[in-house]
Amino acid sequence: MIQLSYLKTALAAAAVAVVAWAPGQAQAATTLKVSTCLARNHDYIQAYFQTFFEPLNAAKTDLKLRYLGGPEVTPRQKQAPAMKRGLIDIIVCPACKTSLSRKSVPTAPMR
Repeated sequence: MIQLSYLKTALAAAAVAVVAWAPGQAQAATTLKVSTCLARNHDYIQAYFQTFFEPLNAAKTDLKLRYLGGPEVTPRQKQAPAMKRGLIDIIVCPACKTSLSRKSVPTAPMR
């Protein structure tokens, strides 16, 4: 199971990306479209909403987030191409160590 620190790191990286992108766009009201790779009721996604989504939308800023949906709206494999086409601005998908295959990650032999 992924530790909470990994989730915090992933969510912090997403927040930094939004903040880094927002200053140049903050002159007019900006709405960023958000999609998630997990269902809305998943613990990681609920944590994202409580930590970033809801506080940012409640704040009096020109930056707002609009949740489009998760894999039920856009399957995981199609989210990156949708982002490339401009249909999605932010994909929230926590990294998972167990999702990496041993062949794709270089490892040192143990002796």
